[in-house]
Amino acid sequence: MNLKKLGKKFHKVRKLGNKMAKKAALGMKKSASVIGAGSQVLGVAGALTGQPELVAAAEAGMLGAEALSLGGSAVEKARTGDVLGAVREGKQAQKTLKKIN
Repeated sequence: MNLKKLGKKFHKVRKLGNKMAKKAALGMKKSASVIGAGSQVLGVAGALTGQPELVAAAEAGMLGAEALSLGGSAVEKARTGDVLGAVREGKQAQKTLKKIN
């Protein structure tokens, strides 16, 4: 295998990895949006019925959605080359997840 073929393979793999990371980050952000909306509905239902378990579940869902969104942002920043920003977003997501426990 010569260097030209190796370079082409490397370019194809890098391009595929970039596409996969972009779709993963977008999916994480969209999932966070759906989970957040569902958690808001659950929180309202819990408040109206007076069930503290539902309200607590809604709060945990909101925190999970926030952490998922931050994770998606971290993947997007890592994909574009902003490693320091990705680490910051990842640490923020980790702090958010620790609030759930």
